[in-house]
Amino acid sequence: MSEADLGFARTKLDSVQPILSISKRKDLAGWKRKFFHEHLFILDTQIVKLTLDPIYQFEYTHHEKGSDETLFKNSRGFLLQLQIGDKVAVGSSFLENQARLPQYIGSRVEATNVAYGQGRVKKIDTNYYDFAMSSAYVSYSPSKRINFTLGHGKHFIGNGFRSHLLSDLAFNYPYLKLKTNWAKGRIQYQNLYALFQDLERIPSENQSEELFERKMGAIHYLSFLPHKNFEIGLFESNIWPSIDSSGRQELPLNAYMPVIYLNSLIEDREDVLSSRVGLNLRYTPFKALLFYSQLSIQNFEKNNSSYQFGIKHFLFDKLRVGIELNSIRTVYPDSFPQAQPVSNRRDLATSDSFSHYNESLSLPYGGNQSEVIISAQYFYKRWNILGRMNVYSGDAEQRFILGEVSYMLNPAVNSNFYLNLTHRDVDDLMFISFGWRTSLENLYFNY
Repeated sequence: MSEADLGFARTKLDSVQPILSISKRKDLAGWKRKFFHEHLFILDTQIVKLTLDPIYQFEYTHHEKGSDETLFKNSRGFLLQLQIGDKVAVGSSFLENQARLPQYIGSRVEATNVAYGQGRVKKIDTNYYDFAMSSAYVSYSPSKRINFTLGHGKHFIGNGFRSHLLSDLAFNYPYLKLKTNWAKGRIQYQNLYALFQDLERIPSENQSEELFERKMGAIHYLSFLPHKNFEIGLFESNIWPSIDSSGRQELPLNAYMPVIYLNSLIEDREDVLSSRVGLNLRYTPFKALLFYSQLSIQNFEKNNSSYQFGIKHFLFDKLRVGIELNSIRTVYPDSFPQAQPVSNRRDLATSDSFSHYNESLSLPYGGNQSEVIISAQYFYKRWNILGRMNVYSGDAEQRFILGEVSYMLNPAVNSNFYLNLTHRDVDDLMFISFGWRTSLENLYFNY
């Protein structure tokens, strides 16, 4: 059993990048292959491999307290994947959504004007929104040691449910990534240059619609495996203004240098909006057990830091259990923007400018907050049973409980039927949802 089979995948930087898989079940009828085993459209010439699939989510939610409004999600789109030889890969997806959301999620959308990591919303009615999501990438590997990826997407660093370094919580953004590996893969170095955006417009008398403020981020991650079961990862991120109310900003030359900690060592940092350094650790003493941890320090202030400890363990080959602790200590300087707090929940914003589209690029909460995540997941053939509880304490105290049963229809696009029950005790809300979806991205509602 491999680490991938266990769900203990190596640290990833492209959390939603699809994997191209071609199924050729000639022993089955065509409709059975398409519905249960393979992509909808396949072109395979050995040199060129192309797949095209619909992606979707159709969900109905029953509200325990008997609201007259029906809660639902209706998402439709496509996913295209192309492999050209061994060196070039291309992917593109688009998803159109309409959703009537629970009040606590609607409050978050009203505060941020963003649909939980899926872009800006058009409000149709109370807690009823229209929004879209698109992503794309072009990947080129001139050799086994080097890969360049240009795209529009999101990223994740870590082995846990949360990431204190870089999370896929926020909306997609344009990026250029360079990844190299050395010493037979024991040393990996990843440089990510991204263009982030604040939803604050720049006043202008010459344009009918003002531009949004923009900022450029340089994120570096150096991973070293002194032993095949132990990983040490060093992290650095810096964000500079690109376009703000004073106009277009010229970035310093050092912003483009792919050298970790170079920018952190420079004394003159008045132009930096946000700076973080961090540590990521992973230890697998044997195949069925994983220990992981993270530490993040923001803007070199000891009162702006966070940490994570977690463990995952496979029991009886099919049952995975885990527990994760996340803690953040934040003091809000007056110069850092904050989202307005929403009733009955924690502050939405990060403590600095490590954000995109009004959402955090790390944790979904700020302030002085601790979170314990307890989870259990059971796999049997195509059945998946999941239980998860998030317990929050600190500035706000509450529990969020999820129980879900799903059946995998088609693993090629992760198409599944599901039934789940969620409970949010801060306002004693209970929801029962069922639907049909392609699970190709991480979305977060447990806050």
